[in-house]
Amino acid sequence: MKGEHRWDGDEWDAFSGWRKVYAYIQRPGVRKSIKRKSHKKDRRNWRRDPYYRTDDAA
Repeated sequence: MKGEHRWDGDEWDAFSGWRKVYAYIQRPGVRKSIKRKSHKKDRRNWRRDPYYRTDDAA
């Protein structure tokens, strides 16, 4: 999974092979919440980038 922003520590742990090592990622919903946070960062960056804007108000 590759996004448009720099990965933080949680994302690196959750989306790499290290997710099998860390116990906190094995709990239900933890990886999903990290993925949700990552996608939120990507959407925020896409909204700020004028290349991706489709509205004429920008």
